[in-house]
Amino acid sequence: MMSKKLAFAFAFGLLTAGAATAAQARDIVIYEAPPPPRVEVVPQVHEREIWEPGHWARRHHDWAWIPGRILVVDQPGRHWEPGHWDPRPRGWIWIEGHWN
Repeated sequence: MMSKKLAFAFAFGLLTAGAATAAQARDIVIYEAPPPPRVEVVPQVHEREIWEPGHWARRHHDWAWIPGRILVVDQPGRHWEPGHWDPRPRGWIWIEGHWN
């Protein structure tokens, strides 16, 4: 019986540690503003498609451009909130794009 409790406690600890690590990864603060967005040629999108603009991402202490892409609207009436860099008092934080 004790080994089942110990196994459960270990598994719970791993799950909560993983969740904390994921939350920290989303909240990484960058201390310099991202470069201005690049100009992209927006392709024609069809019904139930939208264009997600490109953005800058931080990679190995440098900025890397992530090109825009076409997303498929899987449920009519949903609205895409593009990802963006949000200024904070101590730097910049990336807010992931998501459906509303």
